[in-house]
Amino acid sequence: MTSATTWRGFEVLVVSPTPTHPQDHGNRKRIFEICRALQRRGAKVHFVHYPAEHDWRYDRPSRLEAAMAEQWDSYQLVAPTRPLHSPALKWTHEIDEWADPSITGYLGWACLKRRYDVAIVNYTWASFALEAIPAATYKVLDTHDVFGERRQLLESMGIEPEFFYTTRDEEARGVKRADLVWAIKDPEREYFVRDLGVADCLTMLHAEPPRDWWSGPPSNDGWLRAGVIGARNNINRRNLEQFLDIALPIFTKYMAPVKIVVAGGCSEDFERWRHPNLEVVGRVPEVDDFYRLVDVVIAPMVTSTGLKIKVAEALASGAPVIAHAHAMEGYPTSEPLHQMPSFEAMGRELVKLSFDRAPLAKLAAKSRAACANIQAAADAAIEATRTRVVAKISEKICVIAPLQALDPKSMLYDHFHSAVDYIRFTSGVEVFFVVGEAAKPNQDLLRSYDLQHHVFVDPELWFDLGALAPETWTPIRLSELLRSRGYKRAYVMADCREEILLGTGALAQAFVRHDLVEIGGGDADALVERLRKTTEVVVIGAVPDRIQRWEGESGVSEIVRAAVRRSGPFSRLATAQGEAADVLVLAPAGAVMATELANMCRRLGASVRTLDPADPATARAIIRGPEGADPLAGLSQTKLVVDLSPQTSLSIALAEAVMRQGVPCIVLPRGAEALALWRFPNALRPASVGRLLRTVADALTNDAKLASLRKAAETEIHARTANDAGWTVLWRLFTTKRTGAGAQDAQTDAAVALFG
Repeated sequence: MTSATTWRGFEVLVVSPTPTHPQDHGNRKRIFEICRALQRRGAKVHFVHYPAEHDWRYDRPSRLEAAMAEQWDSYQLVAPTRPLHSPALKWTHEIDEWADPSITGYLGWACLKRRYDVAIVNYTWASFALEAIPAATYKVLDTHDVFGERRQLLESMGIEPEFFYTTRDEEARGVKRADLVWAIKDPEREYFVRDLGVADCLTMLHAEPPRDWWSGPPSNDGWLRAGVIGARNNINRRNLEQFLDIALPIFTKYMAPVKIVVAGGCSEDFERWRHPNLEVVGRVPEVDDFYRLVDVVIAPMVTSTGLKIKVAEALASGAPVIAHAHAMEGYPTSEPLHQMPSFEAMGRELVKLSFDRAPLAKLAAKSRAACANIQAAADAAIEATRTRVVAKISEKICVIAPLQALDPKSMLYDHFHSAVDYIRFTSGVEVFFVVGEAAKPNQDLLRSYDLQHHVFVDPELWFDLGALAPETWTPIRLSELLRSRGYKRAYVMADCREEILLGTGALAQAFVRHDLVEIGGGDADALVERLRKTTEVVVIGAVPDRIQRWEGESGVSEIVRAAVRRSGPFSRLATAQGEAADVLVLAPAGAVMATELANMCRRLGASVRTLDPADPATARAIIRGPEGADPLAGLSQTKLVVDLSPQTSLSIALAEAVMRQGVPCIVLPRGAEALALWRFPNALRPASVGRLLRTVADALTNDAKLASLRKAAETEIHARTANDAGWTVLWRLFTTKRTGAGAQDAQTDAAVALFG
């Protein structure tokens, strides 16, 4: 059997005109078993019930609603707003003749509120519902039956047209709305493909788990009890009438002790029949009671549509089965007694068994073998469906981000905002994976994009969040997420502590935002080192010295210098309101130069505040958002920032943030950079301490000098982000499948963007 976790993290929307409880009809059993199979494999099943069947016409069984609400991950009843199962307006139904705006209206709304990976709509006549589901969702139509030219089939059996029937052309309109069509048996799959031109169709047999209800022949009174059970409909009635008309005289002729036991809804059509070889037992309280009651099960169906659900149930029960070949059509079996050529042949075999019951045990074993084969075929179809879904979503980019990036009070928010806004217009953002420390999730950013997305969360973080975890988020390991959903690319702005991605065979390319990983407290170099062993890595950052070390390393295809935010001011500074100091000095605690600079500023009448970005408490407040005093309060109103701190990812991001806000940031260069600037003065990069002090003093005492610094800051930030050079390279990488010469072209573009 396929791995029970292959659908983990998938959201499946199921639209059905029939309930799943109780499983007292074949169509209900089929829908229930498919939904349970998906649930067992890890999918979340969201069941939308459009109650169109007879027992819901005049009643609303609350206990059944409660059972379905408990069984599925969500359950929604959508009331009909039109007459149900109305007769055809013309000679046959048009495909949308039973369409109801109540269901399309609900589905349109539901798909805005939640991202569904797969939508399964039951019955071709309900295919109108597929048009209310967005194209991003993979659409499956479970046909259950063929409805094209069904009227002609029924009339050939002497049955008045009933339920839904249409033409082949109209049926083709319905099935072509789906990405994938499920046929219930191979002959119908061939019909959909050959006659209706369906592009993608799978056979989805009805499978039931082995029940072992039948343990041996129960009769001890000399009678061979041959049971038949089914729903009350004209097709069942007509086939059973024809069988009895042929078989009962055969039993009489040979004085065979055969008792045909009729059970279920179909027994109501035979209550007035009287014959010593016929026993009508009516509806049974539990279906397993029926299989324990009989010695052998028969399936007398010579003409019908669809798959015989009761045959799968009989095989799963472990009982011996004798079936007409038509009744077994679609099921994998080579047993001759499962493929009888006529009702007469079936009757004669029952006569033989009534005098010699030894073959029953062997025939029961054949039922169990057929049940296993059916289950294997259904498993294969479910996995083939998942493969198709994965092919649709795998080109999307999985964004791996810390939880704090969703909060506007965090410095990480601004990059997350830019990255997601950018990626969603390229290959698309389909999923977010959230890691990090627990905090109250802020989903406003995700909602603001009107994205159809999923949010998955590291299980440890999920546990820490407790009641704060949003209902729509799903806990899952990153490696399992990538394995099941098949993502080829990930945008990584947070450290992934598990041994990534790694060895999953799915991820082909990782965009590592080196500086954001460091700002978030992760080991960016170790992350790149792990990833590059199995995955192509693109290293991105705003700190050239930190990312250039990866140039030319195996597994690293690109080095891209890109600003933290693509454009516009930082939201973090806009929200950090408070009293502003004239000068903010970024420096390590106790730094002598910072003290001297502050003293000079105060002598000139300026207020000064000193901030150490390397201090863990300060860095935490900047990165996560303040829980108490805000270290960035009033920074957007500050006249001047002087950065004397070691150049780290956080200090570079802060410098970018304040200059985007229009605040000059003076940085004291060191080493080779200071020597280079000695001959080419830069107001924002004074090459000595003396020049630094003079620049600050001039700005505080001369408005024209301060205005000149602001102009220099505007020019520098524009030069650093002009045309979004690094982000432009990323756009090309996001949108281009890089192979062969294309890879070299992209690498050249990146080099030009970095070095001119």
